Amino acid sequence: MSKIRCLNPLVKQLVVAAAVLICGTQAVAQERPVHRLYNINMPPGAIGAQQLRSNYPFQGYVQPVKIRVPEGADVAIADSEAFEVTAPTLRVGLMVGYVYRLKVSNIPRFEGEEIYPSLEIINRLYPPRGMKDRFPIPIEIAQEDLEAAIAGQMVVRVVYVEDPNEAFPKQEDPDFQRYFDVLPEEDPLHVADELGRPIAILRLGSRRPNYTGPDREFLFGSPPFNLTPEIVEPVGETEDDSEVSSSSPDLIDSGKVKEIPTTEDASDGNEESSGVEDPFADDDIKN
Repeated sequence: MSKIRCLNPLVKQLVVAAAVLICGTQAVAQERPVHRLYNINMPPGAIGAQQLRSNYPFQGYVQPVKIRVPEGADVAIADSEAFEVTAPTLRVGLMVGYVYRLKVSNIPRFEGEEIYPSLEIINRLYPPRGMKDRFPIPIEIAQEDLEAAIAGQMVVRVVYVEDPNEAFPKQEDPDFQRYFDVLPEEDPLHVADELGRPIAILRLGSRRPNYTGPDREFLFGSPPFNLTPEIVEPVGETEDDSEVSSSSPDLIDSGKVKEIPTTEDASDGNEESSGVEDPFADDDIKN
């Protein structure tokens, strides 16, 4: 089962969640060159690793992400060999090019079940300097996807930023995110690339840690992450990144969160790559 999460641009490549369900329809977009180096059947981490090997402004960049699960459920992110950072909604800074193991528990109607999705960050957003935490990538883990994974199905979601010239002409609802299914013969990564710029891949299946607990392979090496704050100030107010805490001091001091040595100040804003062209880049980023 492959689905695509669609994000509308606010300011060039800034995003909010969208809110329309499109079932049983084929994605249609204007023809444009599509990069076929990547495909959705590549193992988790392969695409991100290739992105990092290229000379894009990704190395060391910490991308804010907001992960939401159905009401009543909890989501956790792997930290070393445990899932100690648990919440109904996680606001975290994840490194571009890496894969993170999540854990969803207390699933409505399936309270005894646990699902362990993987989340791969393959690209980044380009917010104005000092506003990065105000524009996280929204990751919605839907009830229907959790139930499909419990039933033994594999669910893949590709999150992408819409082409601003083809953005969906509808008022956005921040509590929902538009998505649609692709046909079985379609590659959701290729469809997302035709419609915009893929930035994250969420995979849900029936894989679980063994009875002795999760190992490093299952946790993808448990890459570091930061906890990020919820920003409530108006978007029009700007401030330096240093004025907004990027993690929870209490959790970091207790050793539950691995602090990332951030280098994003050098790569904030709409910058051009100094090397090979990003296969997922939109023209607007380069202008």
